[in-house]
Amino acid sequence: MIPLDLLAREAVQNSLDAASKPAGSEVSVDVTIRPHATDVVANLFESGIDKEVLFRLFPEGGSLIEIRDKGTEGLTGPIRLGDVSRGTPRGNLLKLVYEVGRTRSDETAGGSWGLGKTCYFRVGVGLVIYYSRILLNNCFEERLVACLVENESDENRLQRDSATGIAWWGGEMGVPITDSAKIAALLRSIDVQQYVGEDTGTAIVIPFLRADLIPRTEEAASEEPDDIARREPMPWWYKDYASYMRVALQRWFCSRIDNSQFRGGPALVVSVNGQRMQTERMQPVFQVLQSLYNRLDPQAFLCGEDYLDKCGVGATDVLNASVDLSKVFRRGTSAGRITAVRLTAEQLKMLPPENMPDPYRCIFGPQERVMRDRPLVAFMRAPGMVIRWDNSTDPKGWGGRELLPDGHGFLVGLFVPKKDHELNDNVRERLRNLDQTLEAYLRSCERADHHQWVDHTGLTIVSRIRSKAGNAIDKFNAPVAASPQGIALRTARNIADKLLPAGFGHDGRVPPVPPDRPDGGYSPKHRSGGKQSFPELAVTNVLHGEGEIRISWRLHWGKGQAYRQILLGVDSESGVISYEKWTKEGLGQFPFMIERAAITDELAPQVHDVLEMNSMVLMVKPWRPDMDGATVNGELTIRMSGRLDGNLRPVLHTAALQEMEKPV
Repeated sequence: MIPLDLLAREAVQNSLDAASKPAGSEVSVDVTIRPHATDVVANLFESGIDKEVLFRLFPEGGSLIEIRDKGTEGLTGPIRLGDVSRGTPRGNLLKLVYEVGRTRSDETAGGSWGLGKTCYFRVGVGLVIYYSRILLNNCFEERLVACLVENESDENRLQRDSATGIAWWGGEMGVPITDSAKIAALLRSIDVQQYVGEDTGTAIVIPFLRADLIPRTEEAASEEPDDIARREPMPWWYKDYASYMRVALQRWFCSRIDNSQFRGGPALVVSVNGQRMQTERMQPVFQVLQSLYNRLDPQAFLCGEDYLDKCGVGATDVLNASVDLSKVFRRGTSAGRITAVRLTAEQLKMLPPENMPDPYRCIFGPQERVMRDRPLVAFMRAPGMVIRWDNSTDPKGWGGRELLPDGHGFLVGLFVPKKDHELNDNVRERLRNLDQTLEAYLRSCERADHHQWVDHTGLTIVSRIRSKAGNAIDKFNAPVAASPQGIALRTARNIADKLLPAGFGHDGRVPPVPPDRPDGGYSPKHRSGGKQSFPELAVTNVLHGEGEIRISWRLHWGKGQAYRQILLGVDSESGVISYEKWTKEGLGQFPFMIERAAITDELAPQVHDVLEMNSMVLMVKPWRPDMDGATVNGELTIRMSGRLDGNLRPVLHTAALQEMEKPV
């Protein structure tokens, strides 16, 4: 897995595991990525760090990531191992900072190996700074400690006093600093804010990030010769770490982010570099998965309109079935529910003008093998982190045996187990655990990176769940029989001919006469042969970037020498809202602006000043005496307002002088 994906999964899961009890309304996780100078970090350590090596490796500084949560308990518990006695809770501090590899015992916690937290040391030089604020005996206490884990045989290692390659910095004997004044001074030097008021939580700061946490563009091509990803440019989120983290967080926690209907605990609020992540701004496939999660329990489904509603998907178009196992549970047979929906490229906004990347690109890394004719099925436990997006060809896999029928788009599914279902006595005895639920069993089946469920020896609970879920997907994925539209249409016409009076409308076999042409002719724009009178604009390509849309366009000039305008507007149900109308109606700041524009034709080395522009209008000037029938190619960049909210879409339309044409 790509390292930033591992980091996103581990960090957010740790924050969710530490949610305040009783749980508050939400847990927030703020991710900040910023540059820093080498001496800023080096000066935190009075001794124990080889600063000469540090400056040699990072002469111009580096980048750090700060992952800060709120609404959590923070790093609670004893500050040294010697303070732990039988029956005393070990607390989050020892588990996260000092006991790498120790298993958590609570069944909702992520994973079962205690090794996931090592990803913090792998994304940088091995140096991690932990800052936390906790509530202890009705008083607030702050804690600050740093840890280094590195290869003790590396000639460029940063500390040489430890034979193990592991060291801690803090107060006496490496325990955390608890002096708030000293902590405040240290945090200011690395631009980390203290917790204030009633807030508790933990901030993890990792400096000197590696340069290879996501694949470089030139290294990101799939090795599969038939993989379409080899022929496509890299998605926009590969351009920098902050952009990638925005999509990675959606990929693994889309069911919980900004979802007030999440049933497994408090809602999750996520922001990256200060920009809060909202459901309606997530990639379409992740909005689909959140909608599927909310619909798993129809009685708890409160949302008035979700993404599937906006796509015109009815309740009967969504699979929602129980996955039943016999001889596994004390009572009943349901192991959970599988839900799925089939969507078209249009419903997933893959067509112009949105041109969103397809679901496979949003989910899988560029070096993973992608089966684009297979269902996409996610499975998760109660905490709401997707364990895996399964797209395999395993006949007993989550997506079943069948390929997607041609022309039927995409199929997205989700399985969520019934977490509190108690295993029967026979299974418990085989597990040597007399108090085992399905949730606890699945947690113990997770690998160290939480990326798969693997049954314990001799048991087949996971494999049976997977097979039954796949069977349900297969039935749902069955090819849709072609509708006998021809017979129905012919029958309807025969009935209409017998029952309706002569001249009663048109049945579709003859085009209606345009109201403005009583002679029955066609408008000059559509007359066969000859050149159209009015300009037409076509969008030939769209590329989405962070906060901008880059559009390639083709202008068919039509007839006449009048200047051609390309105007920017906002799409709405009632038509295009122009800048003038937006301003007149007091709708606030206009959400879009034209930032750059150019003519890309080679018409013209000798042609100058063909374009004039402002933030709302491009003016294309005629450059020869007879422009009739000319075609002009160009491109422009639309910048989105930083205050943009909702699902507003820009549209372009063209006109000669003031004669407006249809938007494209």
